[in-house]
Amino acid sequence: MVETFTESGVEESILDWLENNLNWDRCFARELDREHGREKDEPVYWNLLREKILEINDEIGEEDVDDFISSLRRDLSYESLLDGNESFLEILRKGKAFTIQDEDGEKERKYIRLIDPDNPEENDFTAVNQMTFRQKETKRPDIVLLVNGIPLVVMELKSEAQQQDYYDAIGDLKEGEKAVPKIFVPTLLNVAADESEYRYGATGTPEDHHYPWREAPERFEDIDNEVKKAVHAMFNHETLFDILRYFIFYGQREGETVKIVPRYMQYYAANNIVRRIKRGDYKSGLIWHTQGSGKSYTMFFAAYKIEKTRPVDNPKTLIVVDRDKLNEQMKKDLHSVEFPNFKVASTIGHLERLIDEDASRTILTTIQKFQDVDVRREEDNYIILSDEAHRFLEKKLGSKLQKALPNAYHFGFTGTPVREGERDTFQLFMPEGKSELYLHRYSIAQGIKDKLILPVHFEIKDTVWDLTEEEMEKLDLEFEKEFDDLSIEERTEVIRRYVSKSDLAEIRPRVREIVGNINKHYDSKLKETEFKAMVVTPSRRAAAIYKEEMDKQRDPNETEVIYSGGSTSDNVISQYIKSSEEIDEAIESFEKPESDPQILIVCDMLLTGFDAPILKTMYLDRPLKDHTLLQAIARTNRPKEGKYNGLIVDYQRVFENIDEALDYPQEIRDMAAIESGKLKEDFENTLNSILKLFESVEIEDTQESINECVNLLSKNPERRKKFNEKYRKLQDLYETISPDEFLVRDDIESKYTLVNQIYLVFRRKQRRESAPEESLRKKTKNLIEKHVDVEGIKERNPVYEISQEHLERISDLEPAAKATEIAYATQQHIKSRINRNPRYVDLSERVRQIAERWQRGEIEDQKAARKLTEVEEDVLDLESEPEERDLRESEFAIFTLLEDEHAEDKSDEDEREQIAKDIGEAFRELDTDYSGWDTNEEVIKKLRRRIIKVINEHGKLESLYKGSDFVDKAIEYIVENEREEK
Repeated sequence: MVETFTESGVEESILDWLENNLNWDRCFARELDREHGREKDEPVYWNLLREKILEINDEIGEEDVDDFISSLRRDLSYESLLDGNESFLEILRKGKAFTIQDEDGEKERKYIRLIDPDNPEENDFTAVNQMTFRQKETKRPDIVLLVNGIPLVVMELKSEAQQQDYYDAIGDLKEGEKAVPKIFVPTLLNVAADESEYRYGATGTPEDHHYPWREAPERFEDIDNEVKKAVHAMFNHETLFDILRYFIFYGQREGETVKIVPRYMQYYAANNIVRRIKRGDYKSGLIWHTQGSGKSYTMFFAAYKIEKTRPVDNPKTLIVVDRDKLNEQMKKDLHSVEFPNFKVASTIGHLERLIDEDASRTILTTIQKFQDVDVRREEDNYIILSDEAHRFLEKKLGSKLQKALPNAYHFGFTGTPVREGERDTFQLFMPEGKSELYLHRYSIAQGIKDKLILPVHFEIKDTVWDLTEEEMEKLDLEFEKEFDDLSIEERTEVIRRYVSKSDLAEIRPRVREIVGNINKHYDSKLKETEFKAMVVTPSRRAAAIYKEEMDKQRDPNETEVIYSGGSTSDNVISQYIKSSEEIDEAIESFEKPESDPQILIVCDMLLTGFDAPILKTMYLDRPLKDHTLLQAIARTNRPKEGKYNGLIVDYQRVFENIDEALDYPQEIRDMAAIESGKLKEDFENTLNSILKLFESVEIEDTQESINECVNLLSKNPERRKKFNEKYRKLQDLYETISPDEFLVRDDIESKYTLVNQIYLVFRRKQRRESAPEESLRKKTKNLIEKHVDVEGIKERNPVYEISQEHLERISDLEPAAKATEIAYATQQHIKSRINRNPRYVDLSERVRQIAERWQRGEIEDQKAARKLTEVEEDVLDLESEPEERDLRESEFAIFTLLEDEHAEDKSDEDEREQIAKDIGEAFRELDTDYSGWDTNEEVIKKLRRRIIKVINEHGKLESLYKGSDFVDKAIEYIVENEREEK
């Protein structure tokens, strides 16, 4: 049975799991703030941390701990979020160096630990909800996970019932990092979730780098709910500390710091390796992870944990790769993440010396260096991590390595295992005495589901071409003599059947015909996008001929041919040979959307290890099969915004019989590449499934019909979720397929246009977006501009701020439309003001409850519209009241706080007003005429003292600041309102 969420929502469910299943204490933030005296501009519960530091560190006592805490506070002050985050992680891992003076006056430098991961039970694990934090703005994350008072995980949670999903939660996390970066300095991870989807990401990571976590330890594996499984898998104490200690790197990309956290397949594969080494029962294993899943970092994580945990004495880990380019890239990455204690073998002799030395370290080398290595070490503390494991079956390189290190642990990594007679990757890495194909598996299907890679489609192209007599003679004189009695057509057919496919790709008339086809396809499908293409040929000569023929039909700058150097007497080939620097420059230019070339022409180079998300289409004129075909396919499957799939246009009919081309299990053949016609089928099915959501409506291109559709979405969260998901998919498919005759037949395009109109009206009503059409993909946007009266939609569906005018304008709407309009408008309005007055919280809750009851069908449309109208009127009354009472916004917030939560302290309304005015006056006496006053600790302290003074001046009101959170709340409301005023 699939486990569901409690009625009170995602937040309550996650807190319940953490408390009852995962041994986290649960606490509401205000209570924890009071207990430990946390100020709202502090990200850490310092008093709680102080207690735990004294408990887990014998080296420090009461006389030193406050000085230590003061120095630690400074570690949270960084201009750059990620620089601070990196530095603080180092403190979490190692402790903080601190000089302590003993009884004899001797000073000694000690490392003081903030946490004790070796003894999880000695730490304080607290899940706190609604923790208010004030910096540039005031933010209140839904859940923060604290260890010893330090925030390690920040969660934002959404509900479809409130018209939001995990995409919105990710957006809130990104806003939080900008508005209140200080709370994110100590954190490890951010989490975004709704009822059915869970995503996590590193601090500071872009929005599109948040991933699911779908695997779990055995004790949690049977949990059906994906959100629940992920929470249990990641936030049990052991896994959280494991990630903290061994699975986070920082690196540099394009001159900026990036934080790297593990994907779940990387985490479990690395741990399986370390666990196997530690047990010592088996000496090998295969990590079979699809290309694009990040195998390099899986190796780094495994090597790092081996280095830090020492599963064998004095471990020496060799990361072995098969290409110089990959070796250079890994070297660069290892330097970038400041990987500890690693060396790069520069020569065979250097490799021999590194192997022979007894020091524990990580060594990066190419397999080719083992060809002539003359060393043998029989110890079992050597651990080999082999990238592209199938290459160890070639040129006896594997046996050379085995001879040098006969007792080493050996783990292979591959996305394309080989099983060809004696060449069998599975057999090579199968542990002796154990029938095991792989130690860990991550499939193409899993990669596509997780959106780490994209599905790849193929289409087979027939080419029609003729050879003249002169061209036949040039092809082969012996052939001409043998078949001189045949006609041109008959001889062409013989060539198709009997000439090798490699030779076929060098026949210029055929190339010329294909180039014309490629240009037509590229110009219609890719030219107006930011994606690029690659032509794959079987030889350097074929690649050169393609370049010559392409230059005749398009700007020569738009294409570039790349192949290996080497001497040749063939002038056709030699004219395009480039230095390694020129090749790197061409590749770098290709990866930039605004730069030429648009099309790369290759033969062998770049078919493996070339990860360019900008590459969408491969024009294949080379016979490939099995692992080489899988590797080529994977060049187009890297995700990028607006890219739904990769595409192989097949001129060699490789995919005509996929079972012969790919000798792999059926599941791989099914997912490796899919016939492109299925894209059209998928588009039509997705379009019809969207229209089926509105089957109770007679869908027409009228305002009334579209409004009915939008109302159905508004009333039903599940329908709304399906619409959002399917629309995103539909738009991506349209961008891929268009232009195509398929789209203009059987009213396909007109139906798609109508769905877009529903979407635009829905976004204006739901999100209050003034121009949702600007976020559409390019081809869809062009369609809308051509067929839809966007200005008319704007006129008929204006985005109003709530007001009496707004209520008057919507008074004639039918009840469902009216309820929809008010619910969205009011929620949007309150959201931006929720921290400015306590009554906004109650009003927001009223909107939520009415909307949810309406959506569940508990109240009719008319009653929902009436109740929501009352809420909007109450909001308007609330916002007019300060002027009526002659109070500033901040003073009115304090008045309402006294009125609603502390009426027993002063029952007289006039005196409550006067207290509010006096507190406002006390604030205005402070110096706040500068940027940053709202986060200045001295200003907040002075304001606190003045509020207490005003309370005392009004007599016998100690209860407002002793054992009460009134002062804290008053400060919050003053800061929020006055910041807006200024």
